[in-house]
Amino acid sequence: STSASIAVGHQHKHAGMLQAFSGIYRGGGIKGLWQGATASIPRISLGSTAQLVTYSLSIDLLERQGWFRTGGWENNMTGALLSGFVVAIVINPFDVVSTRLYNQPQKHRLYNGYSECVRKILKSEGPLAFYKGLAAQYLRIGPHSFLSLVFWHHTRNYLGLLQDKS
Repeated sequence: STSASIAVGHQHKHAGMLQAFSGIYRGGGIKGLWQGATASIPRISLGSTAQLVTYSLSIDLLERQGWFRTGGWENNMTGALLSGFVVAIVINPFDVVSTRLYNQPQKHRLYNGYSECVRKILKSEGPLAFYKGLAAQYLRIGPHSFLSLVFWHHTRNYLGLLQDKS
């Protein structure tokens, strides 16, 4: 079985990383190396916002409900788990669009920009197309988000930066 049998969209034929950089540069210069990079800006902005807001609000809600003791590790873990789930849901549509933009050929482009890509996906595949790969997204971003927030919490605690809410 080869990856060609499961490939979706335009596939670039590169023998290795250096050949890929060289070929992309020859075909599009510096601009070619940054093709599709602007598609990452909304993803990063909204993903970070979703992560931190969900984490903070879930901890506040858990502490107000009294399910776990205030400041307990259970609140931290639950907030981090919920945050990873929400981040996956929020960023997946942006990753679908970014992937389409990154993977289009340099000549005979399929999309002229971010908005056109969104419109074409919606028209040809429907809104659920933006959630292709959601399970893989969560398996990738969930542990990252969880560990980042748990370490962030413990680092803030160690440095005395957590506010006492009692």
